[in-house]
Amino acid sequence: MVLRPAPGAWGKNGDTNVKLGKASPVALRNALTMAHFAPEALR
Repeated sequence: MVLRPAPGAWGKNGDTNVKLGKASPVALRNALTMAHFAPEALR
């Protein structure tokens, strides 16, 4: 798994851990773009 919720309260608030060694540059760029532009209710 490349992206997963952070453990504990961090993950419940929407924080995510990324395994950088497994993430392709395109997948990481897309995930960061979606997180940045997501509606406030989804962050």
